[in-house]
Amino acid sequence: MVNGVTLYGKKIKVALSKQAYLNIEPNPYDLEDGTKSFEDYTGSRNNRFTRPEASEKNRPVGPSKVVHYYNAPPKFADADLIKIFEKVIGHTPSSVTQFPSKTDRSSTGLVEFEKETQAVEAVVAVNHHPIEVDSAKNPFLLKLCFAKEQS
Repeated sequence: MVNGVTLYGKKIKVALSKQAYLNIEPNPYDLEDGTKSFEDYTGSRNNRFTRPEASEKNRPVGPSKVVHYYNAPPKFADADLIKIFEKVIGHTPSSVTQFPSKTDRSSTGLVEFEKETQAVEAVVAVNHHPIEVDSAKNPFLLKLCFAKEQS
């Protein structure tokens, strides 16, 4: 889905691996930042592909000009969201649509960019961007994923 997509002026090339399965690294080492060079997440509860039922819920959507955002602070202003994109990637969305919230824990919606390349840069650079809120103990981590383009 991302093969041939332009990111920061360069085309991404993705190809199938010739390796039939992943090898478990018997001797992981520490990277410069102190994290392990290898971690096995096979048994992790966050692994979305352990059961066919769970895997079916993952509907991959290729890159598009429309990005779904979620885990923003409740009642987060469109102008504040736009400022984040402008600061991080230098582009602002052409439109922001906030969905009606069912709870007061977070907000969600869609942002649309003029060009697909701007949306790709947004997903790469702004995904997991921390948003500090005075009343919250921890920052909200803004989550982004591609959405089907609206007609």
